Amino acid sequence: MNTQVAFFIWDGAPSNYVTVCLESLNQHNLECRIIVNYTDEAFRLSLSPALQSRIEFRRLSKGDWNGRRMTHRVELLLALA
Repeated sequence: MNTQVAFFIWDGAPSNYVTVCLESLNQHNLECRIIVNYTDEAFRLSLSPALQSRIEFRRLSKGDWNGRRMTHRVELLLALA
């Protein structure tokens, strides 16, 4: 059982900062399970197909995510796990 997990939450548009971070993690730790929670489909599509194949994506509903308290957001993420 692999216990190495990287858990990302990104609720914005595509960003080179996040892309570089995910690519670096993918390159340097092939055993790590990468989970990305996101709200904007453009973000997922901005990543290379090779990187997309290594990531578990979980789309967050903007209506459930935006304008909510942090406790609600954590509960939402736990329900997705």
